Parts: sequence; C-alpha cells; structure tokens
Amino acid sequence: MEKIDFDEEPHIYKINGIAYPSVTEIVRFCSIDEAKNADPYAALAARERGTEVHAACEYYDYTGAVPEDLSEESAPYVAAYIQFLRDNDVKWKLIEHVVGNSCLGFCGTLDRMGTINGVNCIVDLKTSAKINVPSLTAQLQLYADLLSCDESLPPDTQLYGIQLMRNGKYRIYKCDFDSQISTDCMCLYKTLKSMKGKRYAVNEIG
Repeated sequence: MEKIDFDEEPHIYKINGIAYPSVTEIVRFCSIDEAKNADPYAALAARERGTEVHAACEYYDYTGAVPEDLSEESAPYVAAYIQFLRDNDVKWKLIEHVVGNSCLGFCGTLDRMGTINGVNCIVDLKTSAKINVPSLTAQLQLYADLLSCDESLPPDTQLYGIQLMRNGKYRIYKCDFDSQISTDCMCLYKTLKSMKGKRYAVNEIG
C-alpha cells in the first residue's frame, strides 16, 4: 500500500517520501493562454476565493451548516452548491480525497466521487466565471485514471464539472472520457521537466 502525504501550504504531494506532480500542475497547459493574459491580482483573488469555497462546501457536506466566518464574497458560491444538493439526489462517497499512484507518476485531491440521481460520477467543483472544458476534461480524466488503478472506479462512472456562480446559481458540465488529452498533458509536463536546467550552446549563424 502506497503512503500518500499532502503538504497543503506548499501544495506538495509525496508517495513514500518521494515528491510527485499534482493533477493541477499537469493540466495547466490546457489553459496556459488564459493564465498568461490574466491579471495576477485577480488570479490570486480567484484562487483564494476558490480555496475558501471548497473548504466551506466540504464543511457543509459534513455538518449541514455554513461556516460562520464565510466571507461575503464567497457566500453566493456556497449557496449555489447548497442549491445543487437540494435540486439533486446526491450521495458522496469521497470528499476532498487525496489520491496518487507512483506508477502513473502523479497525485491530486479529488473534489467529490459518489452518485448524483443514481449515476456514479467523479465531480470537480469550479468557481471560475468561465469554464475551460479541455482543462476540466483532462483533470477529471486523470482522477479517473488514479481511481482505476485501485479498482475503486465503477465501470459506468460519468465525469462532471459543477460551476458555482456568484449569482447563487450553478451549471453542470458533462465531460467525455478522453485519455488522449490527459496523456498529452502528461507528456508535455515530462518534456518540459526534462529540459529544465539544461544549458544550450549559443552559436552564430553563417
């Protein structure tokens, strides 16, 4: 049995003491243009909001209550999640669950796995204003790959992204299984990692 440790502050995953990349690191290539053009301060605020919303939704799943110190900005997103739960028959099996596999070479924290209206599914919660479907697909595919390794993934599982919006509403995105997009992201990650630190000779042309 592999021992997976996650240090949340630096966001580092280790399996048996060896560091491995996260799913987030691997799929970032799907949204590199968006990241390049993003306002860094807005991006930081969005990440902080996402972290708070995820923690509040987890708290609600376990307690049925909203954290008393939830910020005013994050409140509508959590309200959207609660509305999603009320509108659907949801039974979670895994919540904010750390997964990883040394053979596959990566780790991550799965938002949710369980059933929605009787359908087995893997779910990722999103708080961004715009959903990058290729990135979401790659992310969910990688989580499915990890769960398949320990045979904990039902064969009829579906992949869903739940967009929580600041107006208190939500949207459900159904993604198709696509092993190619996740494989491409992993290959690109490995290629860039192998090039890191290399020194190249500077030559004149002609």
